[in-house]
Amino acid sequence: MKPRVEIYSGVRWGWENKFGDGLGWRRFLGNLSSGTQVDKYKLDGLTPGSKYRAWTDNDLPSNRCNPNTFLSTHNDSGFRLGFDDNSSSVGDGFASALTGTVGSSGNINLNVRAAGGGARGQDRGNYELFVDVYNPQDSPDFSVATSGGGGFGKEMRGLTQQNPILPNSIQNGWQVFNKVPGCRWFDPPTTYGFEFQSLEDTLFTEILDFPVGDDQQFTVAVGDSILGNFSPGDKLDFVSLLGYPVDKFRITGIDSLFGPTAETAFPIQLAFQEREGSFKMRQIPRPIDAEAVPEPGSILAANGMLLWFAAMRHILRKKRQDG
Repeated sequence: MKPRVEIYSGVRWGWENKFGDGLGWRRFLGNLSSGTQVDKYKLDGLTPGSKYRAWTDNDLPSNRCNPNTFLSTHNDSGFRLGFDDNSSSVGDGFASALTGTVGSSGNINLNVRAAGGGARGQDRGNYELFVDVYNPQDSPDFSVATSGGGGFGKEMRGLTQQNPILPNSIQNGWQVFNKVPGCRWFDPPTTYGFEFQSLEDTLFTEILDFPVGDDQQFTVAVGDSILGNFSPGDKLDFVSLLGYPVDKFRITGIDSLFGPTAETAFPIQLAFQEREGSFKMRQIPRPIDAEAVPEPGSILAANGMLLWFAAMRHILRKKRQDG
């Protein structure tokens, strides 16, 4: 008997069902729009004891931000049997894979959601879910996977501010990032501010987040216009604010570094108009007038001099009057 596929919860743009040796494989196309959304898939009518493997692909041309998918399997009572967040053989390193055995009910229950609570820039986008089921006599020798895969050796930089994507090269003082995925964290070494300049046809659409640390406020400007002051957890949408994406902007007011190394000094999470982009960034030196703020001792000395001059003026004026 061929299995029936029941899909419920979440947004779907379609599914395919193909048969090869044994039960063959199924391919589902889904979309995550938030960190709380859970897409549930149920395949039933399967032969108990059959082995299966399931995996996601989140590295799709339709995506601007690729979701960090978390894949889990459950029994009919809702008890979780296995899970994974980054072991898929396809995807951008943040896709999931697991294996399992069809239980006595003949069902496979799979959930897809955003990993890690759905941090901004990791919680939305399209994905594909593949399920490959084998007849018991043809089942390969594998067991249920657990989390901690690692994307089959794929580089996974950029998911957090502690592990940002680093420049590909340095050219004339500019840190160059070439064809990097959007919605990830990027970082040049800096102590006051930096400016961003797009390369080729890349355009910046959003600053998805600012780094968390002792420094709590940063100034963002486009050209001569200051867009405001922003803090960790804030989001700056250039398109909503200005009506268009930008090819350059500046961030200043950085008073402290955020990590112990140059690689984590000041990371930032950016989104592009397309799913990947190229840009360069460089340090902005602290303005001279920003450094010329007198120390408290200097201020007191200056005030003392003003008082002394005022007293001398009063004495001279009194002498003239007396004379």
